Amino acid sequence: METLTIERDLDLTEIINGEEVVSPSPFGKHQKIAKKLNRIIDRYVEANGIGELYFSPLDVILEEGHTRLQPDLLFIRKENMGILQDLDKRRTGYGL
Repeated sequence: METLTIERDLDLTEIINGEEVVSPSPFGKHQKIAKKLNRIIDRYVEANGIGELYFSPLDVILEEGHTRLQPDLLFIRKENMGILQDLDKRRTGYGL
């Protein structure tokens, strides 16, 4: 079986005020709440065609090298979809 090596900048840490922060995995109750919120919000977003809803892990880079967060849920309005940037598919070996 072939395995892929993930580069360090693809890890699950966050950068807050320039410092790398590693949080423990969320508890089951947290995951259950996030799942329910995702369902409710995603249905509304889809029904109204107002944007896209994403779930963690997904880096949100507010300032390169200074602030990188991974929110549980991320909503991007349709008119702001240009802010979404995927990694280079050739570099990561996968694409969507």
